[in-house]
Amino acid sequence: MSIVRETAARGVTVSRARIVRTPVSEYARYLRWTTSMNIGAGERVRWLARRETAGRCLTGADFWVIDGAVVYWNHFSGDSVLTEVERDDREASAKLARSAFEAAWARGIDHSEFKP
Repeated sequence: MSIVRETAARGVTVSRARIVRTPVSEYARYLRWTTSMNIGAGERVRWLARRETAGRCLTGADFWVIDGAVVYWNHFSGDSVLTEVERDDREASAKLARSAFEAAWARGIDHSEFKP
């Protein structure tokens, strides 16, 4: 939270699109509950049901895009444990990740409206 708070205080927009299956899992319900801390730190959050991703070009990996140019791909094990964070500064990767995020953000609903 401190990184988000410091980043937002510098005037940088921090946005997250959460893609979840429906009906949502207990973990997604937990995320919904804890997201208020993210919002309080200055992050914007939208939620998107996985079924709403049909027809959209989204990546299969969770990621962060920093300054529109560097992608951090988060790789997880089969039991959802983070196993690796891969730094990728290739222009094509950044373009793909930005496009995927924008597609998810455009279809997502604001955190305040998300009722699992």
